[in-house]
Amino acid sequence: MYYRISVTDVNLGFHSPKNKRYGVCEKFKVAKKTQTLMDDIKYKFDVHQTSKTNNREVRNEEKKNKDLPVLLFDLQNVMPTPHANISSLFYLRKLNVYNLTAYYKPTKQVYCALWSENLSGRDGNDIASAFHKILPH
Repeated sequence: MYYRISVTDVNLGFHSPKNKRYGVCEKFKVAKKTQTLMDDIKYKFDVHQTSKTNNREVRNEEKKNKDLPVLLFDLQNVMPTPHANISSLFYLRKLNVYNLTAYYKPTKQVYCALWSENLSGRDGNDIASAFHKILPH
């Protein structure tokens, strides 16, 4: 039923997400199609492919090392507050809130920093300050 409504009635389409392509790969692909492949484009593409392969091998080796300290982090999209489904509230001035989450793999600990735009922004110094506050020393 969901499929029928979304595809037939609303005319929505579904597809797999596209792979991320880099400028070097796209230039090579276009040059190859238009048959304007120059030596410098080919050289840059070959260097890029070699680098990609080497980086993948290093990453896979590091995944096997359980003693390697790894910190994963993400700054969530800006969260405007207050949030409501009322059209008149949509046009009011909203306060932006930022959320930085970090996961420290060796201890499996998750840390979060939450702040609003009236306290600080989201440039490099603000992110570094958030890390300093939330991570154990």
